[in-house]
Amino acid sequence: MDIPVTLREKLKDSRIKLEGLETELNSLILKFREVAGIDEDGFDSENKSWENFANTHTGLAAWLRAGTGGTSVDGENHSDLAHREIKIELIQDRIKTLQHWIRIREG
Repeated sequence: MDIPVTLREKLKDSRIKLEGLETELNSLILKFREVAGIDEDGFDSENKSWENFANTHTGLAAWLRAGTGGTSVDGENHSDLAHREIKIELIQDRIKTLQHWIRIREG
């Protein structure tokens, strides 16, 4: 098994995973716009609200989870790792929600 063990490995793994999920989320947002048949401005407003929530929640939760971060590796620390891990969790939930609504709209 290729499980990240060191902080450096965990940081790299989380960065790669987050980038992949952000790409998937952006694709689903485009697909949702296609199938939803709703006012684009309304969805953009809701999506912006979600992004604001995610960014605010991620910052606070990362601080609560990792504090000030401790030891630094290549300019990043445990706080950066916690930040990405929490953002990953939120994006995974958002992806599930959009997939659900896309399935409903597609019938």
